This record gives sequence, C-alpha cells and structure tokens, in this order.
Amino acid sequence: MKTKLASLLILILACVPIATQTGAGLSQVTLYYYSPQDAQADRSRSAINFETGKRGLLPVERLADFDLMYGGLTIGRDGKTFSDWLRVTDARSMIVELGAKKWQDFKETPPFPQPKKPRPPQPLSNRFMVVDASAGSTDVSPYRQMVEVKPGYMYFVRILRGQKVSYTMFRVESLASKDNCVLTWKNVTPPNVDNEK
Repeated sequence: MKTKLASLLILILACVPIATQTGAGLSQVTLYYYSPQDAQADRSRSAINFETGKRGLLPVERLADFDLMYGGLTIGRDGKTFSDWLRVTDARSMIVELGAKKWQDFKETPPFPQPKKPRPPQPLSNRFMVVDASAGSTDVSPYRQMVEVKPGYMYFVRILRGQKVSYTMFRVESLASKDNCVLTWKNVTPPNVDNEK
C-alpha cells in the first residue's frame, strides 16, 4: 500500500510542471478595436489589466491601469496597411510572438526569444513607444512593444507595473479585423532565464 501511495505521489509531482501551461486555469477576454477616428466604435473594452481582468477604454483611462491594448495604431509597410496590433501600455513592458501554437505545446514558461537584431540603446527607465515603419524595415517594434494580431498564435508579455514585474501568456483564439479579438490568457511564473532584464 505504501509503495502504491509513493508511486501515486511521484506521478502527481511529475505532472505538476506539465499542467502549468495547459488549458487549466485559462481566462478568456474579448478586446474591442480602439479607433481614434471612429466615434461609433465600441472603445470601452479595448484594454485589459492581466492582474485584475478589468477591461477599459484607452486613452481616456489611466494607462497605468492596463497592460495590453488592441488597436489605436495603423502602420503602412510593403505597400499594405496593417491595423490589427496589440501593444503594451507601459513602454517598459515587452511583448513577443511565440508562433502558431496551442497551450499544450508549452510545458513551462519559455524564455523570451532573443531579438533578431540588437535593440536601440535606451535605458529601460526612460523608454518611450517606438515604431519603425521605414522602407525595408521588418521589425516595426524595436523595443518589443507591439505585435501584429494573428489568430492561432501564442504571445508572451513581460509586464512592468511600477517596480513590479509579472508575466502573462496568451493565445489569439479569433480575430474580426478592426473589430475585436478573443484571447485566452494566463498569468505564468517567470521564465528560468529572463534575458530581458
């Protein structure tokens, strides 16, 4: 009997890290596109605070009350216009795309992918929002402050709120372009390696 209990306990403990990034404990939110030009659009739910789950309107409410915002930005590149963007609300926070993946593809919190090119030398304490839409630029967000919304893709956010650092992963479940996007999300433990300090 003791052997069976010990085996069961070992099996349960071995499964704990695997359960951290599965569908268990996921929250879901619909963010509505923020368009400064469209007075008729529902802008009351364009941003989310991942700590409280509260949604709100930006830029009317305080940016410090939220972590992520949908819309409010149109970028032209390669002869096309892109309007579906998610961006962090604190310029010191960072967001990265992890690719077309599902929750069960992650056994633990991943490290932030290394940037493809070095970021501009700007101290974290006085960082501001930067968009680089110059000809030939493939990296419109050199400080990792915004990403294009892609259904079926996973994203990872390093959130700075005051002096506190937290991490959230989310997946875009659906997108109605320039209207709304549905996210499943989960606050996660810090990665073993935080190469963004």
